[in-house]
Amino acid sequence: MDRTQASEACNAGPIPAESTIHNLVGKFPRALARGLEKSENAYIFLYYYITKVLQDSGFYKNLESYRDSYLSNKLDKEKFTDLKEKFISFIIGNTEDLLPKPNLVYTEPMNIAKLKRHPRVFARLFGIEPDKFDALAGQVRPLWLKAESKRLNHPRKIKKGGGRLYALTLEQSVAMLLLYTRAYVTHAFLSALFDVHDSRICRYFARIRPSVEFVFKVPIKKADLSEEEILKLIVDATEQRTERRKKGCGYSGKKKAHTIKTQIVVDKGGTIHHVSASVPGTIHDKKLFDRSGVILPDTAKGDLAYLGTNLTIPFKSSKLHPLTQRQKDWNTRHSRKRIIVEHVFASLKAFRILADRFRGSLINYHQYFLIVCGLRNLARS
Repeated sequence: MDRTQASEACNAGPIPAESTIHNLVGKFPRALARGLEKSENAYIFLYYYITKVLQDSGFYKNLESYRDSYLSNKLDKEKFTDLKEKFISFIIGNTEDLLPKPNLVYTEPMNIAKLKRHPRVFARLFGIEPDKFDALAGQVRPLWLKAESKRLNHPRKIKKGGGRLYALTLEQSVAMLLLYTRAYVTHAFLSALFDVHDSRICRYFARIRPSVEFVFKVPIKKADLSEEEILKLIVDATEQRTERRKKGCGYSGKKKAHTIKTQIVVDKGGTIHHVSASVPGTIHDKKLFDRSGVILPDTAKGDLAYLGTNLTIPFKSSKLHPLTQRQKDWNTRHSRKRIIVEHVFASLKAFRILADRFRGSLINYHQYFLIVCGLRNLARS
């Protein structure tokens, strides 16, 4: 038997399902089989073996139906597509254990529009409600476009428009920044959530942070306040643990760790009106108050750390001079009014970037602090 005869035998038609491979191969005379080349023997064996597998699985009937349609000139695209889908299902069903396990990484960025349908969940994730988020994104857009135009108009080494395009929209970039401040997750987690490489996240933040900070405009030098608001201000400072750095932080004896300190001024309603520069934790609150340059009336309230300033502070007891009952009552009334600033700190530290140990560069710390203060004021507006 030559190659042509072997091919004709293979095309003879369907074989009975109940027959075995030995019976199928046995149809060929052993003498002829010995005379064939090894490659031809292997071809014949594989043909009958694969046919037997297809018959046992039931897929052979689909092939026969497709062949009959072809011979009767009734073949169309729909039948081909149907056969293709059945073949893919057949392959996957028989090789499922051999396929690699799927990578548990999101294939699409976070669906912001879907989250907006659940305002409470949205506020817990990003710190503000959906309508305020839309307003914030609308205010950030012209500032971001202006900054991008300035960035792209510098002397270039490559043609304008070259390089990688943004994988995220402006709305997604703002959402990623707010989620980072709220949950303080790692860049690797954000890369899986928004489907961007973790090395690009810091570049997104570097370009979107200045625009978001500018929208909030939390005063750091002078605050425009009415006379009534000035008379009811409260001052305090907070410390946050940081990684040990050569510059920007200092060892705090109070926290027993390296910290960075920032001072805020709030009114009786809890609105933040002034934020000082962030300084190392070694600097005392009074020295920070003096450096901040903020001028407050005598009616502004502070704690005992502001002893020596013009602020109203509680009476201080000593071993030789205990407080009278009248002084204790006065301190109680003072504390009830000053407690507002502590509540503000608690709400600020609901944003984990101001509560956990700060891991990033201290150059960007003050910018994040201003953004969180702005988000807190926006959420209460």
